Amino acid sequence: MKMQLLLIILYIVSIAFLYIEHACFCIVKRNLLISYILFKGNRVLWHCTVDTSTTCVSCSASTYTDEPNGLEMCFSCSTCDDTQVIQKACTRLSNTICEPLKGFFCMVRKKGSCKLASKARPGIK
Repeated sequence: MKMQLLLIILYIVSIAFLYIEHACFCIVKRNLLISYILFKGNRVLWHCTVDTSTTCVSCSASTYTDEPNGLEMCFSCSTCDDTQVIQKACTRLSNTICEPLKGFFCMVRKKGSCKLASKARPGIK
């Protein structure tokens, strides 16, 4: 029974390491080792060296990365202000998407999310 439990744990750990191994890697650019993450939603835990490979982990709650990167920290999720409503909640793969409340108009949009809403229509004062 103990042997079966040990084999199951070993199997789970090996799958986790397999995922980490494929999620990040090291590239050489201008004779420098650079850690790089292949999948969004992850960050670098340990950078690669001559002797070790890059290790990455998933972004924690309320943080995200929406592009492959080599960052040590994920971005903090945005919050919608009092003139906006959440259209899509933040996940480890994407930031919060905000839309203006009824009667408000989006003045500034970035990556599909309204960053600034106003009662005035764009271009009208």
